[in-house]
Amino acid sequence: MNKKILVLLICLLIVIIAGVLIWIFWPKPKMIGCTAEAKLCPDGSSVGRTGPNCEFAECPIVDETADWQVYTNQEFGFEVKYPGNWRYSEEKSSLLPLSVGFIPEGQDMGYEGLFGMFPIFIHVNQSPSDRDVLDQEEILINGIDALKISSHYDWMINFPEPNSAGYYYSIFESKTGILCDVNKDEENCEVEDYGRSEDETSKIFNQMLSTFKFINN
Repeated sequence: MNKKILVLLICLLIVIIAGVLIWIFWPKPKMIGCTAEAKLCPDGSSVGRTGPNCEFAECPIVDETADWQVYTNQEFGFEVKYPGNWRYSEEKSSLLPLSVGFIPEGQDMGYEGLFGMFPIFIHVNQSPSDRDVLDQEEILINGIDALKISSHYDWMINFPEPNSAGYYYSIFESKTGILCDVNKDEENCEVEDYGRSEDETSKIFNQMLSTFKFINN
């Protein structure tokens, strides 16, 4: 074999070996695992953290809540948007400083004395709401930490920290057609169907959550 060719082959082999060694031992950037938080977007969808800095992905630009009505409560310091063809009802009692229910116009609310009569409702309480937790996840609502909790008969968004006045806030979506008498145990819930679309209600619920914010707090 020609001596020059042999030298070239040896040099090529050395280069290949060096390249492999460099690829194996060269310091590689560490992979960062992002937390599994979800950010709710105005269109009802959600985005997670991504990229090297674990920043939230951009929300879709379309805002389907742009022409919605706004419910504002100055006394308890919060506001939220709701669809133009929905209505709301307020109630105050010794048990709850404030309960606000939202329901489509013309839809049956159910019966007096029953939870679940509104597909979406907000509670302002002097202590944290308690539920039988089937599952839960951490979410952010307009930059505020919250927990999304699934129970046997509703989904609850719970703000674990009280506001400056000491009130706790929870937002609920009733699971379709499940009603519980206030005088009965939660296991004795009755199943009724008011013709609600669970998928549509869930979409509106998430859209309302994305517009919820505290004011004067």
